[in-house]
Amino acid sequence: LIGYWLWMVLLLLSPLSRIHSLALMGITAIGFSFRRGASMKWVLITLTLEGAVRVGLLLSLCVLAWRRL
Repeated sequence: LIGYWLWMVLLLLSPLSRIHSLALMGITAIGFSFRRGASMKWVLITLTLEGAVRVGLLLSLCVLAWRRL
């Protein structure tokens, strides 16, 4: 988890990936705030939705980097 956060912070240094990094950090913060006080059922639902959005952002970042090559 620490490595993932470090990677997201390092993405902020590149103008190409800055918006993706901010979105990933925002999704993480919003997901954490929802999970903090929720029951187990809602924690699992939140993690599923958060993971889907996160995968979409990472896929978008990969496509952007691929086109940039």
